[in-house]
Amino acid sequence: MLLEPLGEGTRATVRLSWHPPAAAGGKALAVLTGTDPQSALEDDLYRMKDFIERGLPVRDQAGTLGGNVLH
Repeated sequence: MLLEPLGEGTRATVRLSWHPPAAAGGKALAVLTGTDPQSALEDDLYRMKDFIERGLPVRDQAGTLGGNVLH
């Protein structure tokens, strides 16, 4: 991940490569169930943005600390 200043904010650039099992069928299933890496990454980046701006960890709908860990 690359973070760089952009006006009043910061741009996060992420390169992601994913080869789903079962090719197109596996990708379609992952997208439909919301378990594809792109959806998970977008969710994590929104949580990171909220944490940076508010200073508080975001809790998911179940009330636990949510999100995947960005490496």
